[in-house]
Amino acid sequence: MSQHREQHLSRIGGVAWGFSVSLVLFCVAIPDASALGSRNKRIATLQLDTTQAGPHQSGPWTYEYTVSLKGSRSEGYHGKLSYNGVEVPDPANLNDFYNTPWGPIYWVGRPVVLFGGHGWMSKPLPSDPKGEALMDPGELTDLVFPVRVKVLASEELATPDRIEKDAKILAALKDFDVNEPHVQRDWFSLKQDWVSLHDTKRWGHLEIRVAQSDPNRLLALEFRNTAGLDVTTSSRNIDFAELIAAPRPTGPKFIELPPQVGAVRTIKCTLNPVIGDPLDLYLICRVERPRRKR
Repeated sequence: MSQHREQHLSRIGGVAWGFSVSLVLFCVAIPDASALGSRNKRIATLQLDTTQAGPHQSGPWTYEYTVSLKGSRSEGYHGKLSYNGVEVPDPANLNDFYNTPWGPIYWVGRPVVLFGGHGWMSKPLPSDPKGEALMDPGELTDLVFPVRVKVLASEELATPDRIEKDAKILAALKDFDVNEPHVQRDWFSLKQDWVSLHDTKRWGHLEIRVAQSDPNRLLALEFRNTAGLDVTTSSRNIDFAELIAAPRPTGPKFIELPPQVGAVRTIKCTLNPVIGDPLDLYLICRVERPRRKR
C-alpha cells in the first residue's frame, strides 16, 4: 500500500514538474515572439517608399528621393545620400554601395540623360558588375588617405618629357580624347604641403596639395594658380544651370576624390593666360592605403 502511494505521488510530482517547465518555456517564448514582432515592425518601417518623393531619416543617415518630369517619357529618379547632414562623396565605380539602415544603397552615376536613375538608388544598375561595399562615413573621419599623382600634357612642352605607353593611363585619359600624352612628372606623393606643378610667365604658377581636413570634404585636392584656372574631372558638357550661375570665385579650387583604396581620378587643369592659348595639364590621381590620424 505504501509503495503504491509513493508511485502515485511520484506521478503527480512529474506532472507538476512538466507543467512548471512548460510554463517557464511559455513565458520565455512570449517575450521572444514579442521581440521578433518588434524587430520585424522596425525593419518594415525602414523600407524605402519610392512610390512618392520625400526624405527618409534613420540615425545619422538621410536619403532624399525625388522624381523629375513625373508621368512623362523622360521621368527621372534622383537619390541623395547624406551622413550627419553631409552628402557622401561620389565613389570610384558604378554600383559601389553603402550598407544603410534601409539596406544597400547603390551609386548609379550622374547620366546626362533626363530619364532613369541618378545618384544613389535602392537597386544597382543591371548592366554593370556588382560594386564594392563602402566604408561607413563615420569611420573615415579618423583616417588620412595618401594620394599619388602623375602629370601629363597633350603636347610636348619645354620640359623633358616622354610619351606615355601605360595602357591603364591611356584608358584613364580616354574621356578627354588625349591619344598621345606627354609625361611631365612621374608618380609622386602628395600631402598637405603645396607642390608646384607649373611655373612660367605665360601660364602662371600652378600649385596643388591635399586639402586641409573639412567635414564637408573627406578627401579633396586643392589648386591655386596666379593666372586663370579651371579644373574638372571629366569632359562633360556644361549644363544650363552652370551657364546662368554667378561668376566663380578666383580663389583656390577643390576637386573631391573617393576615399577608397585604389580609386583613380583624372583631373584636367586648364591654365588660361591673359593673352594666348590655354595650357591643359592632366593629373592621374590614385588614392593609397590610409593611416590613422595621429
